[in-house]
Parts: sequence; C-alpha cells; structure tokens
Amino acid sequence: MKKSKVFNDLLEKVRQIEHGASDYKLAQMLDISTQNISAYRKGDRKPDAYACARVAMAAGADPLEVLAAVESELGKDEKRREFWKSFRSGSRQIAAAVVLSLTLGFSGLGLWHGGADKAVFASGLTSHNVYSTIRAGCSLGEYPEE
Repeated sequence: MKKSKVFNDLLEKVRQIEHGASDYKLAQMLDISTQNISAYRKGDRKPDAYACARVAMAAGADPLEVLAAVESELGKDEKRREFWKSFRSGSRQIAAAVVLSLTLGFSGLGLWHGGADKAVFASGLTSHNVYSTIRAGCSLGEYPEE
C-alpha cells in the first residue's frame, strides 16, 4: 500500500500546531493508536474515515474533503478513486456558488428588494437560481431543470 500525502501532510500540520508533539501525544489527542499513526505514516495502513475526520478537525480542514482526498489517493480501485476525485471537484463548485452568492448579495453588487426570496442580482442570477444550483450540485451557469 502507498502513503496518503494529504493525510500525512495534515498529520504534520497538527504536529506543528501542537508544537512538535510526539506520536504518543498526537495519538492521545486524536484518539488514534500510536501504532496506527505509525502505519499511516509508513503507508502500511490506509487511514479510515474516523482517522481522516479527527486529523482534519485538528488541522482546521473539512473532514469530508480530507476523506475524499484520501480515498481519491488510496481507493480500492480506479472506479472508486475517480468517484472521490469527481466528488471533490463537485464540492468545490458548490462552495464557489455559496461564496459567490454571498459576495454578490452583501457587497453592494446585488440589488435586494425585500429578502432573499426576492433578491435580484446585477449578474442576472436570482437567489432561486443560486439555491437551486447549490441543491443540484451544479456549477454556476448550469441551471437544473425544474
């Protein structure tokens, strides 16, 4: 088995946050055995969802994004790795849609007429389009059929 670069990089980030903590201290803090931490580092064992979530939270990262990154690196087969790669790009598009809608709505570029349901953005997007886009997991400009 190979190492997960994403997981090991985050594990190192947690070590730095904790001022160079030993694997024993990291294991206590993360509720992961020292043997598993060592196995993850060496690539002898694939980090499970619990380990991914614990390390992500300690590093200030999104647990689901870390899980998807690890699975896209170490998934059982190519089909699964591709699924997690596409999942990661889809979640980025949703995040971009949320940020864009908030930016337009609160930056003065948006023209608000009495609440989110009646918002009309200067770009031609309505709040309904943005919310539908987020729900459907589409990128902006690709509107779901309703």
